[in-house]
Amino acid sequence: MAAQTSRAADDAALTAAILAAENHYEVLNVTRQDDAATIRKNYLKISVRVHPDRNSHADATRCFQRVSEAYATLSDPAKRRDYDLSGAAGRFGSG
Repeated sequence: MAAQTSRAADDAALTAAILAAENHYEVLNVTRQDDAATIRKNYLKISVRVHPDRNSHADATRCFQRVSEAYATLSDPAKRRDYDLSGAAGRFGSG
């Protein structure tokens, strides 16, 4: 039972961190200097944890969508360059 409580607390903390993130880099817990492999690794790790089928938090779907949007933008070199150059680092829905 304690493991379930701990997992629920971890899910809630991760969900809160993703929803509080100000840009795609924060969502995926990477820096602008990180390479594509690091971005992909973090995306896979985070997306599994926030997937609505595995995370019971009420905002899991919204978090999964935000993680997916961040990865779609940062994994594509052209989109990433545009994102960085446009100053869109503080806005979602721009990638």
